[in-house]
Amino acid sequence: MWEAYFDSSINYCEQEKLISLFSEMPAGLESLIKKWLRLKKPSKLRNYANVLLSTLRKRTTILVKEDKLSHRESQVIELLSKGFQNKQIASQLNISENTVKFHLKNLFVKLEVSNRLEAITKFTS
Repeated sequence: MWEAYFDSSINYCEQEKLISLFSEMPAGLESLIKKWLRLKKPSKLRNYANVLLSTLRKRTTILVKEDKLSHRESQVIELLSKGFQNKQIASQLNISENTVKFHLKNLFVKLEVSNRLEAITKFTS
């Protein structure tokens, strides 16, 4: 049922070129668009949906860099992006490895990712 509403929304926004409308939507919209894309055959709406995803990713990265992450989480992701392992991050920040894991878990939730590579990719894009 939701697919029909989403089809209509995507179609309308594509016709009206309303990319900015979607960029103002909640962060969970990205997963909904991905789910919708898995259900749809190739079409011009798929192309438009991919443009929306790109726009949402850029917006999410900006929000994360400016607002979402705590100071410590920012430090952890910065070191992670330089290739540091948990033990090295802990040593660099003078915290325990368990604390590093705690911050990584929070980062994954905030960035809506499931692993280190996705977190680095999202943070640095």
